[in-house]
Amino acid sequence: MRLLQPYVRILTQDAIDIRIKRFWRYLDRTLPDAFMHANIGPADTPVTRAILRADAELKQVAPNLTFIYDAEITPDDLLLEVAKNICECSKPHISNGPVNDKIFTKGHYGIVSCYNSLPLGGGGSTLVRLNLKAVAERSTSVDDFFSRTLPHYCRQQIAIINSRCEFLYEKSHFFENSFLVQEGLIDPERFAPMFGMYGLAEAVNLLCENAGLNARYGKNETANELGYRISAQLADFVENTPVKYGWKQRALLHAPVWHQFRYWHYAGRTSAVWR
Repeated sequence: MRLLQPYVRILTQDAIDIRIKRFWRYLDRTLPDAFMHANIGPADTPVTRAILRADAELKQVAPNLTFIYDAEITPDDLLLEVAKNICECSKPHISNGPVNDKIFTKGHYGIVSCYNSLPLGGGGSTLVRLNLKAVAERSTSVDDFFSRTLPHYCRQQIAIINSRCEFLYEKSHFFENSFLVQEGLIDPERFAPMFGMYGLAEAVNLLCENAGLNARYGKNETANELGYRISAQLADFVENTPVKYGWKQRALLHAPVWHQFRYWHYAGRTSAVWR
């Protein structure tokens, strides 16, 4: 944690361990929310080691934790400690640092709830979720789903996102009046709306059933390929559709954490990533 490192330079490792453990307890007792998220790594520092030890011992739900891994920076023995921690307390989750570096530039992003990468000094401005099962119910076939109903409801969702962001930026005057902006902690230009979805498994199962296929999501390659195809079309739509207010004029694709595809994720609420 780069935020803490400047304050521990004159302390011994034992002293750092004691303070980090107290701080970890404090966070859990005052902000008991699994959406609270901290990042460590990729470098090996006394604070990183102290956090891993405290997290393994206390086994708290909060704060959630991500280790940013970089094969060029992270030593093998530190990665081994991370793996041991995962066995102890199911944390930290591991993020591919070089991949995110290419998107946001190194050191200019944070991993937040549901393991989404968001711009540093910004965050997620809003989140709208698309019910894929409901979209499938309104489709007459698999082809109709991809060519008509899914694109239609994706456009509807972008309209909702734009409407929400217009309120946030133009009517609420949040960014104009926020001391966080005035003090340079956040930047309105570094917030991105989140394009979310749910019901992927149910949508795939329904589309297969209506097509007369004996296939189920997670149990059949045909069904799984259909799920990947839906994910790819959503990712392509979000990547190529501008929004009125958003980092680089785009939304970021969010998905529930249990959907293990390679696109960006985000939690179910507005969040800030402090500088």
